[in-house]
Amino acid sequence: MPLHVRGAAIALVALVCAACMHSAPHAGPTRGPLITGAYPSYGHAPDFSWVAGSIAPRPNGCVYLQFDPHRSEPWDGRIALIADPQTLEQFPSGDMVVAFGHLSDAPRGECGAAALDVTQIGEH
Repeated sequence: MPLHVRGAAIALVALVCAACMHSAPHAGPTRGPLITGAYPSYGHAPDFSWVAGSIAPRPNGCVYLQFDPHRSEPWDGRIALIADPQTLEQFPSGDMVVAFGHLSDAPRGECGAAALDVTQIGEH
């Protein structure tokens, strides 16, 4: 095979391989579902059946939802979320979410705060 043809074939193979690698799916962080509706950035239903706010830092391994940035609401505007850890891992600190559920029967759960037993959570 002439040298210029072999060089062109090698270049073509390299180009095809690069395109395959570029379009191949890659593992990235899994994002949670998107919640649509007329929910405020921060707030909650009177019965806490839904709570909207930002995922707060996890100082003790517990996941908190800051539903009042001014901390003037009950529990300093923060509630612990009780849900499957894999579900909560989808939402890093600072993500804006809406969580649905009911207040936990344990008055001050293992996270030392009021807690929401989560039935659904998603970004908003």
